[in-house]
Order: sequence, then C-alpha cells, then structure tokens
Amino acid sequence: MHWIRQHRGGRTGYVALKLDMSKAYDRVEWSFLRVMMIKLGFAKRWVQLIMRCISSVSYSFLINARSEECAQLRCCLLLYSKASGQLINFEKSALSFSPNTSGASKREICSLFGISQVEGHDLYLGLPTFSLRNKRLQFGYIRDWVVKKLRVVLSVGMLLTLQSMLCFSALL
Repeated sequence: MHWIRQHRGGRTGYVALKLDMSKAYDRVEWSFLRVMMIKLGFAKRWVQLIMRCISSVSYSFLINARSEECAQLRCCLLLYSKASGQLINFEKSALSFSPNTSGASKREICSLFGISQVEGHDLYLGLPTFSLRNKRLQFGYIRDWVVKKLRVVLSVGMLLTLQSMLCFSALL
C-alpha cells in the first residue's frame, strides 16, 4: 500500500484490490456459535479471538489500472469462485488507486468490479497497511494505549501497597 500511495510518475496507474472471500463457514450463524461458546464456559476474551479468526478472510492484488487487465482478473476471480465454492464478499472488498490513475479509469474499474474505492485498506492484523513518514503519528495510538494500561497497573499496585501498609500499621 505504501508503494501504491507513493507511485505518482508515469502514464500507468495502479490499483490495489482487497478481496474479502466468503467461505462455507461464513454462512454459519455466528451469533449462535458465540452464544454456545460462552454457555460452554469459554472465557469472553477467548471467544472474541476465535470469532475474529473465523469470521474474516481476505486476499489482495496489485495490478495495472487498465480496464482490460481488470476485466481479465475479474473473469479469473469468477472462475476461481465457481471452481472452489468460495464467494467474493463485494461489500467488504475495496479498491485503492495510485495518485496518477485518472478519475475516469477509477470510475470504470470500480463499476467493473462493483467494489467501492477507499484511500487505504485501514488495518490488517491490527496494524496499518500503509506507512506514513511520521511513525510517531502513525503508531501513537499504540503507545497511548500501553501508557494508559501501565497507569492502571501502577495505580492498582500503589493501592495494594498502601492497603498492606495500613493493615500492617493497624496491627502494631
């Protein structure tokens, strides 16, 4: 994603295609599975992790932003879908274009795939899919989250220490 965002030169634009593939288990009633795991006594955190693992599958492609190549890729994807039984979830799929791709090409390719355009593919495995020059700005939320958790841990630790000191002084 970083490369596609930085690619500005030349006549050829590029498109990144992120596909969300629906498998047979994607058609399972997820709320039922979640409730059953909780009723069976699984920890909520464990249930959340399992649900995240089994409820999302995606693939990405980087191709020239030419309608002919995109049409060929679409035919290949439909053939793959028919042969494998996997369905493409177009609502969760997305397209990103390099800055030198014309507006007309963007509209034509979005229409061809029936997928909307996004500026970046947000997160993959919890991390941004593209890099900014300013890493502090990009990953600052992680540092803030860790600092917040450490403050909670330290305040609880201080309270426990204070409580034990008060209990000990009451015994004297």
